[in-house]
Amino acid sequence: ATGEAWQSQVDEPLAWLALLPFRLLSPQNLPFGLNLFSAFCAAVTLGLLARCVSLLPHDRTEAQRQREKSDFSFLLGWQSILPPVAAVALLGFQAGFWQHATVFSGEMFDLLLLTVVLWQLQEYRLDEKNGRLLFTCVLYGAGISENWVFTALLPIYLTALIWLKKMDFFNLGFLIRCLLSSLAGLSLILLLPFLANHNAAHPIAFWDALFPNLHANWMTIKTLANSGLRKQAALISLPAMLPLALISIRWSSNFGDDSPIGKMLANWMFHFVHLVIFGISSWLLLGTNFSPENIGPTTCLSTYLIHVLVCAYCLGYFLVIFTKRVPPNRRESRPAQIFPQSLMWLAPVIILTLLSYAGVLLTLLVYNNLPQIRIENSKTVQEFIQLTTDQLRDKSGILLCDEDFNASYAPWRANLLQGGLDAAGIAKNFTVIDTRNLNWTQYHKNLHRSAPDKFPNLFENNTNKYSTALANITLLSGLCASNQVYYLNPSYGYYFEFCRQEPHGTIYKFLPYRATDSLSVPLTPELIAENEAYWDQTVARFLPIFTAIREPSTKAPAWVKRLSTRLHINQKHITSQDFAAEYLARSLTVWGVQLQAAGELAKASLRFQQAKDFNPDNLVADINLAFNKKIQENPGKPVALELENASTDRFGQYRNWNAVITACGPFDEVNFCFLAGYQYQQDGLIRQSAQQFERVHHFVPENLVAIMQLAQAYLSMRQPGPALELLAPTYTNPGKYGLSPTNATPLHVLLATAYLQKNEVKPAIQILDQEVKYHPTDENLLNSVAQVYMARNLYPNALNVINLKLAQSPTDAKWLYGKCYVSFQTGDYKACIEAMNIILRNQGDDANARFNRALAYFKDGQLDLAYGDYTQLQALNTNSFPVAYALGEIAWQKKRTAEALRNYQIYLANAPTNAPEFQSIVERVQALRAK
Repeated sequence: ATGEAWQSQVDEPLAWLALLPFRLLSPQNLPFGLNLFSAFCAAVTLGLLARCVSLLPHDRTEAQRQREKSDFSFLLGWQSILPPVAAVALLGFQAGFWQHATVFSGEMFDLLLLTVVLWQLQEYRLDEKNGRLLFTCVLYGAGISENWVFTALLPIYLTALIWLKKMDFFNLGFLIRCLLSSLAGLSLILLLPFLANHNAAHPIAFWDALFPNLHANWMTIKTLANSGLRKQAALISLPAMLPLALISIRWSSNFGDDSPIGKMLANWMFHFVHLVIFGISSWLLLGTNFSPENIGPTTCLSTYLIHVLVCAYCLGYFLVIFTKRVPPNRRESRPAQIFPQSLMWLAPVIILTLLSYAGVLLTLLVYNNLPQIRIENSKTVQEFIQLTTDQLRDKSGILLCDEDFNASYAPWRANLLQGGLDAAGIAKNFTVIDTRNLNWTQYHKNLHRSAPDKFPNLFENNTNKYSTALANITLLSGLCASNQVYYLNPSYGYYFEFCRQEPHGTIYKFLPYRATDSLSVPLTPELIAENEAYWDQTVARFLPIFTAIREPSTKAPAWVKRLSTRLHINQKHITSQDFAAEYLARSLTVWGVQLQAAGELAKASLRFQQAKDFNPDNLVADINLAFNKKIQENPGKPVALELENASTDRFGQYRNWNAVITACGPFDEVNFCFLAGYQYQQDGLIRQSAQQFERVHHFVPENLVAIMQLAQAYLSMRQPGPALELLAPTYTNPGKYGLSPTNATPLHVLLATAYLQKNEVKPAIQILDQEVKYHPTDENLLNSVAQVYMARNLYPNALNVINLKLAQSPTDAKWLYGKCYVSFQTGDYKACIEAMNIILRNQGDDANARFNRALAYFKDGQLDLAYGDYTQLQALNTNSFPVAYALGEIAWQKKRTAEALRNYQIYLANAPTNAPEFQSIVERVQALRAK
């Protein structure tokens, strides 16, 4: 609506055109203007719906045709008032319709387009002007470019055209005009890609902008047709489409049966079918467990429109049948009536019953939906946004968010907060960044244009489309150094390997870890006091509001409650207030976890309970609260790991770890912390994984997995001190941890690594040698220890390990190469030659072994033997510059100038110019040529 999105809009061209005038409104007035536009669309939709109901033909059955003799079979008389009024009331008080009518979402605009098409098709029955049908073709083509619903309903629209035109539809001229009209409407799909292609700030190739739009409708229909959503699509569409098809057919008189009984049975069969259709369609309008909005992910307003049309038609049908008499004709002096003369009093009873049912239906709609309507139109969300705005009023800087669009609360908070900052007049103090978009270089450029003093231009002359994770981490670190940076939501991911979130109510200060920081920076008393005061005020202000919202129908009469229960009416409707409650519950869960980590168990318990009060469906708060009570009942006592109680089966509606933590907040229950640690480790989030295992170690101090994971994390952070504190007890008191020489190796290797990081070599060697002594045949251990020794230049110690392995496997080439390498480092060239001789004897002419032996011969001064090996190597690869260099050196030392010059030239032709000896060889060649 504002046109300020960083990406060019490439879809919904009709809505884009309709919203252009709203760009003239100020940010403060824009929400009201958009909501007024949506209300206008809803009012026009209801007006057209009333007109459509008035135009419905009542000549589908013989009984209708006998009673309603008006032109076009319209319902006339006082009966004609009731169906349009009922249709408007039923749709107008439907909760989803009202929600989109009073809060702009674009859904009501699309419903208006569909209603206009339906209205024009109905009007065609009156005047049969082809212009109406051509207009619907234009509008429907534009609708296809606007919303996938038009693509899904295309077969029904074509059927309606054929139904109205009959065989004239296949007239070539008419078909061509319809096709051209449809293409004219569909051509709107080209508008936004064309504008995006000519957008100076963010140009997009025309085809790149057009293709996703062309592909979207097909992929949506294809997705709805797959095995996962096919059942949902059928449950939503069939209860609406099947009755619509049944009432559209103009049934014959009596199906060939001329007997009075046959006619009566046929008529009563029609009455029964219409009654069933009326009952099912009206029942689904109430928002039952089987209604479209409770089955599928969409609002299904188009489906509700069809249900209302069906209900209005059925009501008109019964008004015709039971309030109008059959006029006499020449063939029948006494025409057949619905009831025998003695039972004619049943007709008004049936009509009164139907009208009473309609009244009860409307009453249930009002009682069930009016409270939700009032809630949706309250100022709760504005007050919630004001809560965050007040926190930011005296600040400035960067606001980060990464809320998942598919989560229940989406990025709506960041968008609404932007509006709140505008309304408060402090929008210029902040730059709001969606970190998910930082992977796009164009997003960086757009942020720099909007805030050049805060956001650097890292990609001014860069043509790359994507930014790397390392570049984004570097960027955020720089922003933290030059700005105050806040996160709008608790989160996790690779940013939080380098930065942390400091809580300040519902916003979080984004701070880089310092080199001296521990895995989890503890809360200060001042920070605890600040946040506790904030949450005391916030809970007292908002919890009563959300408690009342959660039970809006408690004041309904008892009979309404009982009837709603029996009809399976689901009174819960998702509103923005629900999202606010979920958000506050998640933030309270985060704060409870931090309090629990700080040892404030009683305060943490209160916050977990309040999180459940805000959102009873917050799974994490429920689990954390139960665990909090358990550890309060057994203070100071270690808890037992019971991982079977932490199955992901308990996640319920949430698909995975990311979904449950994003929606509900972090776990602080020992079993879930253990599993979360492994989950983060698989994602490569080492610090965050270690933070989870740190909590496990706190609750279960003797858990070896947590000890090892924590120690490894400390060593990765180059903090050997804390690692030694963790590991030393396992070495000095192994029995306490259930350790023995057979199972303590991984821990002892970590312990030795920690000593080496502290440059305490002697205890490290002692531990590693002891492990080698206990496990002399463990090749993985021997290999790890040898690598550690070689990395620390402890070559004699490494040679001892290698010789131990070679005593077991004298011809193992890998270890012989290792011996050669270590011997070479210590200057024991003869040992290297001996190792390579073994390889050459057992594996034939191995080029690598021959090269290593030649080099050892050369270093040992055995030039003739070296010359022999190098000559054989040069025969295999004439352009090898290391071989050519060695042969040149040997020839030069033996005064064979021509041979030396030839090999030096081979070297210069193939060696990289930055090789260490390259320049000296150039000078030597020049000197040799001068001679």
